[in-house]
Amino acid sequence: MAVFDYSEITADVLEILNEFGQQTGMVYLEPVEGSEVNPAQPWLGTTGTVTRHDFIGPVFDVLADTINNTTIQKGDKQVLISPLDVTVAITDQGTIEIDGVVWSILPPVETIAPAGSAVLYLVNIRK
Repeated sequence: MAVFDYSEITADVLEILNEFGQQTGMVYLEPVEGSEVNPAQPWLGTTGTVTRHDFIGPVFDVLADTINNTTIQKGDKQVLISPLDVTVAITDQGTIEIDGVVWSILPPVETIAPAGSAVLYLVNIRK
């Protein structure tokens, strides 16, 4: 049985995101061990030290039919991130900085991973 190599698709995704994505100012802020999330305000993300991971990707307004005023609200955005651009798995414990503005990552982070090989992260964010 032939085995499909998803690394070529992952590289294609990175090329497309680099071509059409926002070119500057996008950083995934990964909380490091010891960082904490305030349980009373989890939407504010972590406090403490973070590791910066620069990336390029498109930012979209969320589609109107996905707004349910609980998990997805008006003003939320969606970011597409290539796993080749960010060397760590994206989680909802981190934040994303776009041109100096920090956005909280909303759970769940959707990982497109056919056969267990991540090719794209779909990340919803909120100010």
